[in-house]
Amino acid sequence: MKTARYWASRSLLVSSLALAGSACVGAEEPIVDQSAPTLRDVEIPQDFDFTTTKSLHVVVTTQQAGKLEILDQDGRSRFVGPALTERPTFLGLSVPLANERVMFRLTEAGGRVRTQVVDIADGRAEFAFN
Repeated sequence: MKTARYWASRSLLVSSLALAGSACVGAEEPIVDQSAPTLRDVEIPQDFDFTTTKSLHVVVTTQQAGKLEILDQDGRSRFVGPALTERPTFLGLSVPLANERVMFRLTEAGGRVRTQVVDIADGRAEFAFN
């Protein structure tokens, strides 16, 4: 029994090695598609830059004290701070270039959470929590 198991494992090992070795026989250089576009084919406009963000001017007005958070379209926090009640909060932020809206989240002193999604227009986002 032990001899049969020994020879079975040996023959399996030999056949695996033979199969692996035959895969390498006659191997040539990898086939490269010469018609595929390369970086030489890329045309870059003269006004191109690597800008990935844009400036955003934010104005938030609230009558309730609490914490103000501003999140970008992807849900990443861009600002966390106190909500001003005596005057509007003016902020300059940077958001991803592709963002078309931001979310304002006001957590009032009593724990109530209020949110509002606001479209970005001409580099500005404004909202008044009443």
